[in-house]
This record gives sequence, C-alpha cells and structure tokens, in this order.
Amino acid sequence: MSNWKSKFKNTFDNKVIVNSTIEFIGLGTLNSNGKEIELMNFKRIVNVKYKNDYLKEKDYYEYIWSFAKGQGLFKYVRIGELSLEGIIIKNELKK
Repeated sequence: MSNWKSKFKNTFDNKVIVNSTIEFIGLGTLNSNGKEIELMNFKRIVNVKYKNDYLKEKDYYEYIWSFAKGQGLFKYVRIGELSLEGIIIKNELKK
C-alpha cells in the first residue's frame, strides 16, 4: 500500500472544478488508555477552481486523515486558509 494514490475530478454546473488526490502516507501508532492503537494515515490534496463569471478564484487545501484499527476515522486535520487543526473524532471500539 506504500504507493497507493487515487486522483479524481468533480465539476459543479461547469463553474466549480474540484481536483483531488488521495494518497497513503504511512502507518503510525497511538497510545490511548494504556493500549497501543495502529493508525493508517492518508493525505487528500484539493485544488478548487471557479470558472466563467462565477468568482475566477483558485483555492487549495489539504486534509490529513488518520484511521484507527477497529474504530474508523479517528482524527483529521485540514491545512490551508481555513485550517481546522486538532479536530478529533472518536468511535468506541466494537466488541
């Protein structure tokens, strides 16, 4: 999975074009309540272009997603102009 990458493009009413790339950036671990949890980390790079008479602007931002084994999405961080760093989503472990 070390070279996994996915690219996609969305167009909204021919005025907003969103190009995204999602790639696997590595494994990690997290200590939670004395237990070590494995994490898979992904990065999403987003380029937004507004066309025609809409706004004629470009926007760029990145997300870092961390998925915990047995829990799903554990943490995400948005890096860019409207950063949302430190937002944590926790799911209870299912037994």
